[in-house]
Amino acid sequence: MRAKVVGTKSVRSGKKGKSTKVKSIPLLSNTRKPERMSVAEWQSVLRKQAAENSQFNIRDLSGGKAYGDYAVLNPATKNTYKVALR
Repeated sequence: MRAKVVGTKSVRSGKKGKSTKVKSIPLLSNTRKPERMSVAEWQSVLRKQAAENSQFNIRDLSGGKAYGDYAVLNPATKNTYKVALR
């Protein structure tokens, strides 16, 4: 049984100023796990798909350090989340 593909997203590959190829990445259904993926892989891909379609505002709370605390604002829902990168 094949995975149900909900849609596709076009992605350009190559460097700026050079000819580029356009490839299509299938969007996975969030209700049916593809047989070829583990649950962890499927959830990871779904989260990446959701993040690519969203615009988040990120504010550094730890003074410029790579590892630390961040405030992430989702303008669509007006919710702010605290993220700790350790």
